[in-house]
Amino acid sequence: MIVTAANGRPYGGTPAMAIDPDTTANGNPTPPVDAALEQRRLEVGRDLVGLGFVTIVAVFVISIIFLSTAGDVATAIAPITTLVGTLIGAVFGAQLGSQGKEKAEAKRDQAEAMTQDALGRLPKDEAKAVVDRWANR
Repeated sequence: MIVTAANGRPYGGTPAMAIDPDTTANGNPTPPVDAALEQRRLEVGRDLVGLGFVTIVAVFVISIIFLSTAGDVATAIAPITTLVGTLIGAVFGAQLGSQGKEKAEAKRDQAEAMTQDALGRLPKDEAKAVVDRWANR
């Protein structure tokens, strides 16, 4: 799509890009958000937290029954809490990281489309000067 002035002629020398909400600025399709998959990830995370809590409590109770000193109990529980914390952090950290990346890419694509649209509205020589100035940075 070329944005035109009131006289019917295009602005500047660079045609403005149509902003399609179903594609990114470089023309790639926007990845679909699978609500069922996101829901399943949350359920797995919830189950992992619950299972981790039950495991830690079970190891604590068994440690109190069979071990005599507080240092021995702490030594028995430490690797279990480390493992549970690592697993939970990995599940939720990976999920939040990928969501943040998707949002950042969408914002970048939107900014790129807006920039191309703005350059398309400038006169050709001014648009070229802007592009050259940023290309040399």
